[in-house]
Amino acid sequence: MTWRPVEGMLTLGQLVRHLAQAEMMCQEVVKGHWDLKQLLAVRRDLDLIEATGPAENLMAELALLEVTHRETLELLGTLTDEDLARSMNGLAGRVTLYDVILGLCEHEAHHRGQIVAYLRMLGIEHLSPWGF
Repeated sequence: MTWRPVEGMLTLGQLVRHLAQAEMMCQEVVKGHWDLKQLLAVRRDLDLIEATGPAENLMAELALLEVTHRETLELLGTLTDEDLARSMNGLAGRVTLYDVILGLCEHEAHHRGQIVAYLRMLGIEHLSPWGF
């Protein structure tokens, strides 16, 4: 949980926590509670390792991610086509809520790949991206 390939990168545990935190932030954008442009500007200036905090208990981090992901799926299931087309300011211009959700998927794929790379560096063989 505390291993990282080099100093300055998130640990394995922090990667799992970061995925949950990103979904929590996305939920707030979807609900209209947070402004996307402001969130991205604040996030860009944060030290990600410090903001993520220590993560040492795998089961606790996985439970948080599972609950958060279930909440995200439930929230996304309530969205209409009109909701998905809602436009908002991003850092580089206007985006739709649909774009934000696709960005979350890309973010997760990026970090899941990073987790697999970490585990391979640790000598774990035969990893499946689907968890079985």
